[in-house]
Amino acid sequence: MGELTDISRFRWLTVWLADNLVPEDIHKVQSLLKDPLKGVDTGDDALAILDELIKQNRIHDEDTGLLRALFISLGRMDLLEAVNDYEREKKTIARKLNKNSSSLGGPYFGRHDMLDSVVSVLDTTYDHIHGVCISGEEGIGKTRLAQEACVRMKGSHKLVTVDLNGLPSMESVYYAIMHAFGVECREYELDNLFGLLRGYESPQYGTTILLLDNANSVLDPGSIGDTNPTYEEFIETMKTILNLPNPKLKVIMTSHFDLDISAGFSSKSMKAVRLNKYNGLDTDAAVRMFRYHAGNTVVTYEDAKDVTTMCGRNPLVIKVLANRLQDGNIHLRDLLPTTGQKIDITKSLSRISLAQNDQLQQCLKSTFQSIQKKHRLNMIKLASIPGKFSLDAARKILKYRKKSKDMAALQYDLHHLKYLGLLQIEKVESSNNRFSDKVAMYSIPASLRAFIIDLVKGEAGDDLKAFYKAQNKFIQFNGKKLRNICKLLQTDVCNGLSKLRKDLDNHLGFMNILKSAEDFKASESLWWVMLTAELLFSPSEGLEFYQHMAEKAKLRNDMHAFADLKCYEIMYRKELGHNPEELLQQLKEVQDILNTKIDSSGDIRSKQFSLATCYCLRGELLTQTKKASEAIQWIQQAVSLRKQLLKDGQHFLIARAINSLGSAMKTRAVSHEAGLDINAEKTKAKTCFLQAYEMCRHLANGSNKHLDIPRYIVNIGDVFRELGQHEDAIECMNRSVELESKLGMGGAVAVCRTQEKIATSYCELERYEDAIPVAKQFMDQQKKLSGQVSPQTSHAVYVLGSIYLKARNYQEARTYLTEALVIEEELWGRGLSHSDDWQHLKTSIETMMVTLQKQSTLTSYRKRFKDAEDASTKGKLKLQTKQKEDKELDSEDDSSSEKSSLPSEMSDECPVKPRKHVQEDDESSESDASSIASEISDELPVVKTKTTQKPAKSVSDEESLPSEISDEIPIRRREGAKEGDSDDETSSNSSSLPSEISDEFPVRVDRNLNNIDKQNDTPELNYRHGGKNKCPSASGDSAVESISGPSSDETTPPKNKIH
Repeated sequence: MGELTDISRFRWLTVWLADNLVPEDIHKVQSLLKDPLKGVDTGDDALAILDELIKQNRIHDEDTGLLRALFISLGRMDLLEAVNDYEREKKTIARKLNKNSSSLGGPYFGRHDMLDSVVSVLDTTYDHIHGVCISGEEGIGKTRLAQEACVRMKGSHKLVTVDLNGLPSMESVYYAIMHAFGVECREYELDNLFGLLRGYESPQYGTTILLLDNANSVLDPGSIGDTNPTYEEFIETMKTILNLPNPKLKVIMTSHFDLDISAGFSSKSMKAVRLNKYNGLDTDAAVRMFRYHAGNTVVTYEDAKDVTTMCGRNPLVIKVLANRLQDGNIHLRDLLPTTGQKIDITKSLSRISLAQNDQLQQCLKSTFQSIQKKHRLNMIKLASIPGKFSLDAARKILKYRKKSKDMAALQYDLHHLKYLGLLQIEKVESSNNRFSDKVAMYSIPASLRAFIIDLVKGEAGDDLKAFYKAQNKFIQFNGKKLRNICKLLQTDVCNGLSKLRKDLDNHLGFMNILKSAEDFKASESLWWVMLTAELLFSPSEGLEFYQHMAEKAKLRNDMHAFADLKCYEIMYRKELGHNPEELLQQLKEVQDILNTKIDSSGDIRSKQFSLATCYCLRGELLTQTKKASEAIQWIQQAVSLRKQLLKDGQHFLIARAINSLGSAMKTRAVSHEAGLDINAEKTKAKTCFLQAYEMCRHLANGSNKHLDIPRYIVNIGDVFRELGQHEDAIECMNRSVELESKLGMGGAVAVCRTQEKIATSYCELERYEDAIPVAKQFMDQQKKLSGQVSPQTSHAVYVLGSIYLKARNYQEARTYLTEALVIEEELWGRGLSHSDDWQHLKTSIETMMVTLQKQSTLTSYRKRFKDAEDASTKGKLKLQTKQKEDKELDSEDDSSSEKSSLPSEMSDECPVKPRKHVQEDDESSESDASSIASEISDELPVVKTKTTQKPAKSVSDEESLPSEISDEIPIRRREGAKEGDSDDETSSNSSSLPSEISDEFPVRVDRNLNNIDKQNDTPELNYRHGGKNKCPSASGDSAVESISGPSSDETTPPKNKIH
């Protein structure tokens, strides 16, 4: 019995499995495994067959994948369940004993001193996040070292792996990390990442390891004259992460490039480990690894030493070469160093420092070509997939049928490639797997994939044709996935973003293939490509994507595709702040191409769709240049065209165009055009925003889960604010923030913008006790986002100071307004321009100083204003002496103010009028102050002149807050305001709304709480229209078509109809 206890659990399993295989099963197994069992006499002994597979390292205690494939093929679900029981028991024991399962790569060879060093770093506890960076050439064993270190840690841990391979920017890295932790975002806000990591703690494990694998593109500093802009951003981000106070989180990075520890990393934050030929595998470890993967092939120590030396003792190359000896198609003498002819595959080998080794190049080439044709073609086809892939994806690329027998054969073929060292298999959690709680995801090592592609492209023939056919299959397969994801984003944004980020490397690879495509055709059906680019690319990346595609289209003289792509290029230029007048000129050229150079006998629908994009973009640019009336005409035509082109007149692109129309109307409302009813125009704008909102709710099956809905709610709230309905505005803003958080789309920048509007609305209601905390949050968040010195930070500090000024808290007002002035001085001193609030800031400070009777300090401030506008001081301004002078002048002013006859009760509560006995030379200052005080409401955007009687709150049916927004957040009203109070001016404005808008999309709202969507816990919007509810965009008589038609001049859009 004592000997039985020494038998491993895996051995018990294999003996039991062999005993339960019947002769018919054994014959099927021999047929399926004829290649690995070739030349091996196992007879009908099932245990001998399994032992041979163990001897060849095709199965072992950490890799039961081949057994699963065999039993599925045999239809033996009882044996499959036994394997699953083994896996579950092993997982339970590992968790109970605080041990972690080893990787699928078999035994770990060599580098034990380095391994112990990494384990020591991970086992050490600090009061902050810390980690280690492992660098070295491809295939040298960085990821395996990291995984093995995690296995050998003292306690159990949760391993969160993020593959950064191919991610081009810090934004894509951010989204990948957030997705790995189960958080989906639409806004790129690093503060969200910092907050997540600061407070993250796994509920099941003591420690969490964040493995940032293949951080190659982000840690590549570039070269002189061609630096990598992402490098600095990534380094600064990592510095912040490694200072976050979370002792339960560790970080491991692997990269080709070394991490510069001297760039501000402390010794307790990050340790750097470099793998190279000098500290890599020692000779004995390399020989043991080669012999292990060579299996039954007898290899002498000296021969193995010669081969591994030729390989530079690179583990990946050793594994690939050694595994090829087992099937007998290549012999040891073919691997031994000889003089070989140089071949042109150095590009893929350059990253593993082996490009100059002619013998190795020839050896790898002959090794790959000697693989059985079926498996070689499979590898070539799978190399068309940029990232990880599932069994189903492999089936579609390799064209296997979806029958159980064929799927089992596919699994065997993939495991054979894994056995040859050509594929990697990773087990991932899945609740959809029928037989296990984990499923297999496959991938080809990046350097090996590059080697295969270079080899195939270097020798044009059947292999190259097979690769391009497979790439086309990948485009079809992944394109369909992206279309479905983009459709899902219209109904369930959380789930859609999760699916998009889950397969990020393949989606980015798809877009890169599309970017280089020679036959891209413009079509209205490719809206999902635009949405994918919007979600995956930063504005600069999106610009580069469309610019490159537009240039290629122009070179091949496909002017329709060029015009379509050029529109999107201009769209991203607008996003990046390019001159709108210049962009309008470029857009005019695009429109000329569409109208004059596109063959009318072609795809008319696609041409009309491109024109709609052009019109809408032109309207947005005109809105930006304050030419709102002209903008409205163009956007109106865009909406009309899209309604005719897109199915049922219901599409998020239509909603976006209607939203743009609302923005143009809102801009026209403040343009002071002669004869324009401002409030009526704002009401029209609100109607458009409501219509866009309701259309998206319709697309999302009556819920608020559409990706564009939060922005429309903010726009609605913004119009409420401008109409003076600040309670409703606050409610909309709060609802937007809540919804973005609920959908996982919230971001610091979006929250900042909304917080400012909420604070402004509270201030308009004179609810300063509510406005000030929100304004402080806005200021603190903006400082985190933009730094202590920036125009945005100055604006945020100014907003808070101006609210305090309106509240007559002069001490706090002065503190923050002076802080804003210091920031403005610092901007000027750095050679930068002032913020947009500069003039408002000066006016506020001057008024405050006159109110407080600090004449000397006012003179000092005015001198500072002058210095901060003097071109000769730009880039040279010094601040220390100015701040000291202010304190001295305050003392002087305070002394003189003690002699004032001003009643004490006025000193804190009321603006102080200048004394009548001021000296002659103060009269000009007094006059200036009176002028400033009279204009203070116009100069300060967040304050207005206080009236003697508070206006009653308008809650008319025509202007009431939509129920789906309001019902979830109770309206907080000022004391004294009654539910039925109304604003006569607003009521009269609503009656001036054109009848075609009122009939199609009346603003009157049903607040019946019985209309709440119980499933989604989201109130449903019901618009009264003849007693029936209908989507406002279902009819052609919508708000967007009620605007008067364009004039006949050449700048107005033509009336386009579908032919």
